[in-house]
Amino acid sequence: MSGRHLPLDRLQESLAPVILSCFPPHTSRLVEPFAGSAAISLASAYKGLADRFFINDAHQPIIDLWREIIERPGELADKYRELWRAQLGREREYYDTVREKFNRTQKPEFFLSLLARCVKPATSKLTIGCLMRLAARARLATCLKTSN
Repeated sequence: MSGRHLPLDRLQESLAPVILSCFPPHTSRLVEPFAGSAAISLASAYKGLADRFFINDAHQPIIDLWREIIERPGELADKYRELWRAQLGREREYYDTVREKFNRTQKPEFFLSLLARCVKPATSKLTIGCLMRLAARARLATCLKTSN
């Protein structure tokens, strides 16, 4: 499995092949207690190693984002697309606006937008409910390509 899905835990992503090599050939369920990017769940789903997946994390915004990705991906993509288009031409200022909205509302679309801009997201800072990391000045959020 190649490509980065959510820039939350690059170490977990790089270790996924090693971790999966310790798995049984198949299991009825996989519980990922510290999901972050859910790299282990995604990799095991790709390889067909489990029937069901339980994604957990101590940080509610991560769980809320995964819930939106799994249950309402089209709606999340539409909201993200609106945010992406609104930033054009005022990326740095707009990042601050989205960060303030996320810190106030904790909405998944704002969190996804912020993650797309951060070079190294500090999700451990979410324990106080606020994302404090600054955006990389040279980095533009990624535009999602959908079938719409």
